Amino acid sequence: MIVLLHLDRILVPLSMVLSIGYHVYLAYCFKNKPHVTTLGVNTIRRRNWAQTIIEDQNEKTGNLVIQSLRNSQMGSILGASVTILMILALSAITNNAYNASDLLSNSYFGSQSIKTVLLKYCFEYSFLVFSFFCSSMAVICFVQLNFLLSVADFSPGYVQDMIERGCWFAFLGNRSFYVTVPLLLWILGPVPMMLSTLALVWVLYQLDFGMVRCPNG
Repeated sequence: MIVLLHLDRILVPLSMVLSIGYHVYLAYCFKNKPHVTTLGVNTIRRRNWAQTIIEDQNEKTGNLVIQSLRNSQMGSILGASVTILMILALSAITNNAYNASDLLSNSYFGSQSIKTVLLKYCFEYSFLVFSFFCSSMAVICFVQLNFLLSVADFSPGYVQDMIERGCWFAFLGNRSFYVTVPLLLWILGPVPMMLSTLALVWVLYQLDFGMVRCPNG
């Protein structure tokens, strides 16, 4: 029972350290050994793809590029739309948070004090708003790219920068959305948060390291 009363102090920081530590490790691998990460391999392929766009300007290539950018744009729009819906839903839940905390008074659900509940929703709002911002910026970059590629006198360097910027914004928006899942489950207590963090890190590891293919293979 004593341990249950301190679950928030034990499992919540452990969950956050696990999530942050994984992304620090991912950033280290991306910087020093990009070929072992899906993110690094995709970045290399994307740069080669951007160079091909610039060098091979014809109608067939242009249509394929526009279609590819449109798919990325639609993905970012979907991410932004889902995020804003979750923000609205979270706002409705927050409005009744005080009454709901009475239903979750068991020690299994961790602390339900006003400060703790407020902290939970602040974290969730922060990540969701950041995710929405990044997804929206990705959409702006892809729209700008579609415009640039429709004119004949675009700047190759600027096009490459916009492709990289848009893809990175899309990645950050998606990743922030994924990280929000354990924070949302924190509402149900620190145990679901910890379990969901372990599951999330395993899934992200499979995506970031388990799907790597040699760029030249």
